Amino acid sequence: MDTVHFIQQTIDIKELIRYTINIERLVKCKTNSKLFWGKFAMKEKSRAALWDNAKFFLMILVVIGHATIWGTESSHIFSSSLLFIYSFHMPLFIFISGMFFSPKKIPQKCVSYFAIYCAYKIFIFIVYSLLGRMRGLQLFVEGEAPWFIFALAVYILITYCIRNLNLKYILVIFTILALFAGYDRTLTDEFVLARCIKFYPFYLLGVIVSREKIEKQAQNKYCKFAGLIILIIAALCFWFFKDKLYFLRYIFTGRNAFKTEIWNYGWAMQLLCYAIALIMGWAFIMIMPTKPHKFITVGGQNTLQVYFWHRPLIQIPVDLGILAKYVLYDRKTILIWLFLMIPYALILYLKPFSFPVCFLTPDRFIKKEKVIETDDLKENRN
Repeated sequence: MDTVHFIQQTIDIKELIRYTINIERLVKCKTNSKLFWGKFAMKEKSRAALWDNAKFFLMILVVIGHATIWGTESSHIFSSSLLFIYSFHMPLFIFISGMFFSPKKIPQKCVSYFAIYCAYKIFIFIVYSLLGRMRGLQLFVEGEAPWFIFALAVYILITYCIRNLNLKYILVIFTILALFAGYDRTLTDEFVLARCIKFYPFYLLGVIVSREKIEKQAQNKYCKFAGLIILIIAALCFWFFKDKLYFLRYIFTGRNAFKTEIWNYGWAMQLLCYAIALIMGWAFIMIMPTKPHKFITVGGQNTLQVYFWHRPLIQIPVDLGILAKYVLYDRKTILIWLFLMIPYALILYLKPFSFPVCFLTPDRFIKKEKVIETDDLKENRN
């Protein structure tokens, strides 16, 4: 009996230590989450910091890109910056999203994204109404920022349906479809059809490719150097040949049919844009830091809240005439405006801006089953 009693005490001590460690971790996570970010702990142990670091900097580019769209006709800095950013930022975001596709919790994920999309549409409608814009609420017609969230729900649903097929052949089929989708003028912003078709190959490619290979390349100093050179060359090309390349903007956005000037070889221009997006996206990943950082890495896990807030709030100084009156007339003020977008994006990573995204996560839509406490459970609890 003494031996049995000793073993039982040892087991109880081990359990106490295990629970103490878990509680300590939980307390640390909660304590850190109150400092700056919505969630401070890494979401997955196997998830390399590279991808969240890339998302962090990509989101800053998204904010800067949307800050340039109103001055492209009058500012060379705005127009060339827009070309550079739009050439790869959304394809890369979609590609990374595809890399982390999981067939689990599909209904919850789709409902979550659709709920965030609807909340985003209503938020934009309220802001625009306060600014005096008289426009109706078209829930399923979207040409501005919310399209990305709606498209993610569509991509997840489609990928789940075809998950047991040969995805490489499916990728070829969707790529061909996307190359010629620009000839169909009926593909508009309604149900985000044009962008869903033209950007889906990037999502599917993310599902197929090996994360580990890219992560190894990102640790190679020669790949990092090559990535930096590619981005510099691309920036110089968009700067010096902006006038000749500006027609690519309407292909980069993914929402427009081919213009008359390129109608006969529109599919080739679409293919060129895909190649540019892949090369520049690879180069961008290569120059990203691979080690976890409590500020950058965790910020990259909360990019959706920045995406939700940034676009309508930028519209406020534009509609109030601040941009036209104080920014566009001088190169220095233009550069100041663009650089201000960096701290602006960082502010949107603060915990107060996690609303309403944090309340519309997939886990919120999981039905909680009521646990019936049996006599055995009561006895064990006691």
